[in-house]
Amino acid sequence: KAAERFAVDLGASMDCGERTFKVVGVFHAAGSAHESELWGHLSNVAAAFRRTRYSSVVVRLAASDAAAVGAARERIASAGIGLRPVPEPEYQAERARGAGVIRALATALALLMGAGAVFAALNTMHASVAARIREFAVLRAIGFSRRSVTLAVLLESLALAIAGGLLGCAACAVFLHAGHTTRDLVAGSTFSSIAFDVTLTPGSLGLSLGVAAAIGLLGGLWPARAATRPPVVVALRGL
Repeated sequence: KAAERFAVDLGASMDCGERTFKVVGVFHAAGSAHESELWGHLSNVAAAFRRTRYSSVVVRLAASDAAAVGAARERIASAGIGLRPVPEPEYQAERARGAGVIRALATALALLMGAGAVFAALNTMHASVAARIREFAVLRAIGFSRRSVTLAVLLESLALAIAGGLLGCAACAVFLHAGHTTRDLVAGSTFSSIAFDVTLTPGSLGLSLGVAAAIGLLGGLWPARAATRPPVVVALRGL
């Protein structure tokens, strides 16, 4: 993911700190956070960024059972070297803590956009109903019930909303297919970067279309009721 994020390949050169490094290998780590990392010789990287201290040290244990992990944590904590032993899952969770803030902001933005979409759908359907009030009156005059006309307006609003949702999903799919899939998240404590992929899954598609359908129904409910509110005679006169 880091190679995709920084658009580098084997043999390419990239600037890190005050030095230029040549890419001599690209590794895969089964989609884990290690694919967000750039590995280099310790002394060279430290000199490039003028650092003499380490933000973290990774230790791999020969055994991964709870007893071995606990013993290693106690040994490191009692060594008096200023290290806080943390298992890798907890460490990665700390690095990605900023994702919670981003998720909250994205949710708030989605709610605001959803509310705006509801009012936009309501305004569009209200204008459409107002322009076709005589048409609805004719339908009622030839035998269609208020319920049938109301349902027809709701279905129209629902169809328009789902069509808009499909168009938005298609635009998102084209955007992702064009290569805009890799993003990064900066951890506030270490200023390290975690690269991740943005994908369009069947679940997200279903959720998007469900939200679009809800917006269409909410936006079309009031205009649908307004379509059958005037008496038939008054509506035919255009009053």
